[in-house]
Amino acid sequence: MQNIKDARIEQHGEVFLVSNPSVGAISALTSGDLVAFQLLGESGGASEPLIAFYQSLGLDKREALDMTQTFQTRIKNDGWTRAEYPYIPGQPLAAVYMTINRECNLSCPYCYQGLSQRKGKVMSIERVKEVFDSIAKIRPDCHIILTGGEPLMHPNIYEIFDLIDSHDFILTLLTNGILIDEKIAQRLKSIKRLEVVQVSLDGMTEDTFAQSRGKRSMDKVRIGLDHLIDAQLPFMVAPTLHLGNLHEIADMAEWAVDNGGYIKPNNLRHLPFDFNKTVDDEGQEIAKLVLPQDALVKAARDLDNNLIKKYGQEKIYALKNRFIGRTNCFIDDHNAKSGCGFGWSLLDIDWDGDVYPCHLAKAPELKLGNLFMTPLANLLGLADERGIRRKSNELTNCSQCNFVSRCAGGCRVGLERKGCAAGAGAGGGSAAGGGVFDASHVGACGGAGGSDADLYAGEDFRGGTGCGASAVR
Repeated sequence: MQNIKDARIEQHGEVFLVSNPSVGAISALTSGDLVAFQLLGESGGASEPLIAFYQSLGLDKREALDMTQTFQTRIKNDGWTRAEYPYIPGQPLAAVYMTINRECNLSCPYCYQGLSQRKGKVMSIERVKEVFDSIAKIRPDCHIILTGGEPLMHPNIYEIFDLIDSHDFILTLLTNGILIDEKIAQRLKSIKRLEVVQVSLDGMTEDTFAQSRGKRSMDKVRIGLDHLIDAQLPFMVAPTLHLGNLHEIADMAEWAVDNGGYIKPNNLRHLPFDFNKTVDDEGQEIAKLVLPQDALVKAARDLDNNLIKKYGQEKIYALKNRFIGRTNCFIDDHNAKSGCGFGWSLLDIDWDGDVYPCHLAKAPELKLGNLFMTPLANLLGLADERGIRRKSNELTNCSQCNFVSRCAGGCRVGLERKGCAAGAGAGGGSAAGGGVFDASHVGACGGAGGSDADLYAGEDFRGGTGCGASAVR
């Protein structure tokens, strides 16, 4: 087994990290596992040396055979039998972000949708129908992430809910929560495949909340959350992490869990694409709140560790699986994430029908086309044709990284071309800092567990990338 013979071996305390980036293979092994691993390589994958090794440790022949088979299966699943780096295109349209309107009742300076010229930017109900029909032809069970602006301001929002049900789509609603009353909560409860309502909540006190969301708005958001809780709806709070609210994140997370929800932090790393057009005193203050990348990663990890400490690993992992699960951004095959799915498994459709590879990739040069002019099926795959959806192992600064098979090179849509784009991992927040066409490694991959050896062999090491882009608002 040539892949094993070519493995890189790094020791981190009592754990040995072995990897072969050229085929996307990586394992975290104990000293005993490492001996077995090397025996497999020397014997070309034969079982007999492993059986003899396990017998030398005091196991009988039956036990030794079982251990051998278990270890061989693990090594296969970790990618060591591959001939080349896997590239699994996956199914198209796993998820679609739909911006049904740009109008909003808040003016958050960091909003990824931008602040300028929002009035009148509403997708008509007729065009919503057309978009849904186009999606359903390709993926009848598509996950629709309904966003805005504030989507609940759409004049036909109830009709849109009806259309989602009629197509049997899965729905995630991204909202600031201000307009959620008892009537809306009950209507949401009636939706057949509502996955979660994600509410932007940037603090637990009015002063903290007002730094980024505006004065006198927090009470309205909390009332909206109360209606969701009373209706027993699945909800997440989504704070945008910044220097002004880090001290309240733990309280916010515990409040969410105690009330039957969960938390998914977003990141304040990049200002909106039209920020330079809207610089004012408020905007300048927001710019001062931007978290350094190392602080973002630490905050996400601390949050996760604190929740596990208070509620136990089993409960927190169950909540993660329920509310977050596997991100819509990436395509995976066992441990090897073979690439960013933007422009294929994930699309963004703007209020005017313009189609982008991702909701955070609304740069003019990345627009795939307009589905009111070109059939949606024809727009799929254009990201590949233009070379903007590259395989993880083809990214210049990622190709030789030990963790490329785990983090997939991270988010492709960061606006800076610096820093590891892998994400903050366990906490669910993204540290996306790579360029649109490339990503750089800075020595610690947060999505894969960073440089902490104790995470290498743990649950978080298996598919630990936390791409906040899947729920950023």
